[in-house]
Amino acid sequence: MNNALTFFILSSISFSAFAQSVVINRVFKGAGSDGQYDAIELLVVEDHIDMRNWILKDYANNARTGVDGDWGAKLRFKDKALWKNLRSGTTIVIRKGDANGQNPSPDPLYQEDTNASDFTIDISAHNKTLLRPLASPNVANPPTYSHKDLILGGTELVLLRWDDGFGEGMGSANAVHAFAYGDLSSSAHFAGIASPKLHHTSGPVAGGYAYAKLANKNITDYATIAGTSANPKPPIYTPPANNNESLAQKLKNNSTLVKTIINENIRYNYPGVKEVYITYKTASDANMTLYILDIDLTDPKLSIEVGTQNDKFVANGTQTVLDMVSAKNANVFEKHVIAGINGDYFDFSTGIANASIIKDGTIVRDYMSAGYKFFGQLDNKTYKIGEQPEYIKLKHKFQELIGGRYPLILNGTIINSTDGAIAPRTAIGLINEKRAIMMVADGRQAHSVGYSLPQLAEAMKALGAKDAVNLDGGGSSTFVIRESNGNSVIKNAPSDGSPRKVSNALFLMRKTD
Repeated sequence: MNNALTFFILSSISFSAFAQSVVINRVFKGAGSDGQYDAIELLVVEDHIDMRNWILKDYANNARTGVDGDWGAKLRFKDKALWKNLRSGTTIVIRKGDANGQNPSPDPLYQEDTNASDFTIDISAHNKTLLRPLASPNVANPPTYSHKDLILGGTELVLLRWDDGFGEGMGSANAVHAFAYGDLSSSAHFAGIASPKLHHTSGPVAGGYAYAKLANKNITDYATIAGTSANPKPPIYTPPANNNESLAQKLKNNSTLVKTIINENIRYNYPGVKEVYITYKTASDANMTLYILDIDLTDPKLSIEVGTQNDKFVANGTQTVLDMVSAKNANVFEKHVIAGINGDYFDFSTGIANASIIKDGTIVRDYMSAGYKFFGQLDNKTYKIGEQPEYIKLKHKFQELIGGRYPLILNGTIINSTDGAIAPRTAIGLINEKRAIMMVADGRQAHSVGYSLPQLAEAMKALGAKDAVNLDGGGSSTFVIRESNGNSVIKNAPSDGSPRKVSNALFLMRKTD
């Protein structure tokens, strides 16, 4: 597919008058099997477009109505520098490979082009560094989700959507432009798209294109049916207000754990994040020290993500949480780790975590035994704690996930445990799907004896958690904070005397742009 820069230099005024930002320029129907060599070409019309988090999708089964018609590929443009500042006239080609995601072009010398300085980007639809597949549901209730490949049918509808990173990909909200061919007279999906949309009654033959007629060099070539393109500009950021509630008092009022509050230190280094340090006397006059984050995930700049050894997509290998933080910060774009806790239990000999790991939408380890629990971030930026059956149904919808060995609270009910051992503990809980509690309790030391699992569950419930899971504890328990000067430090006192290398971690991330 050739760059159409010359056309856009001639016609940019016509396009800008219609506030069109990006259009689907043409599609290519490959001659390979299972959609191999199928391709979609986008054309950037407005200058300095930020396409991060936008969604490109095709519709399944000849674009019929209902969920089964929306069961096609959905690709999110990831939060990467390449997509942030696209220049007018840039073409973006996305190609379908074979069943293994390889060979997306019939050209044996094909190489991806990710340098936008020549106004051309050409990548595989399977490029997980730049694109994130979003899962589609089937019609079962409750549905099971799976990823679908980009395959252009004999009748097809392709849609480009603006998104702020919180959309799941279903439906046509925030449509920017649509391109369709074939008989769509009965398609509710096509009829429901509000953006400008182009419809050809006939589609491309195998090895051929379907594209706009460029004779008039006008926006009407890209919109046989007029509409209003979604505004590509994100909403104005409004930070959440600080929550000044005393967590120490809340813990004392709602549990049997606290005899006397010795000290509570509350800090607000970042919007939406309440950092709390509590020391108290137990009923037996023992010392107890807690490290807590109360996190308001309605703040669009915040997210909880998985940390691994050197930030790699690996299930084995260990590293201290602090070193994982450094590796994560070196790899991310316009965000950084502002807090972290250790993650799942793991095999000391291999470093392999006990349960599944999903990182940046990629299933790194797929193992969730009966009775095991998980904490994860879904593709609409909500968060969930659940059990194996939910994991099986939803695993392709998760963008980030680790396992947790013992449930503490499920659906507001404390789960009884016979584990009365007093030890350092790490836990994560959800007050709701957008508000989380991270907690580390020091133990086996004079300044803090530790918690049993029943005590840990009681503490999390007292703080308002409706669901909570116990993570690895003992010498693994680690609580890392990014201080206001930018340095990341371990705030708790690991019981081994030094930080333990662990298999994975949970990081609180904050965007910097």
